[in-house]
Amino acid sequence: MDIRSTSTAELERRRAEINRKLKEDDLGVMWGVTRWVSHASEKNGVIKEKQAIDAELLRRKKTNHDSN
Repeated sequence: MDIRSTSTAELERRRAEINRKLKEDDLGVMWGVTRWVSHASEKNGVIKEKQAIDAELLRRKKTNHDSN
């Protein structure tokens, strides 16, 4: 996902989906020993994506606020 070109509504939907996945520990990885390694890697990636989305939404809010 190219965060800068994605609509604000889509970023907000993706952020809500990420929040749900983190809350429910639903990262779509298999069970067993592999799950623990995959889970940590997937969770790290999801958290980084959420941080990028949050930063972009904040940037947009500041840009819109500054232009008013």
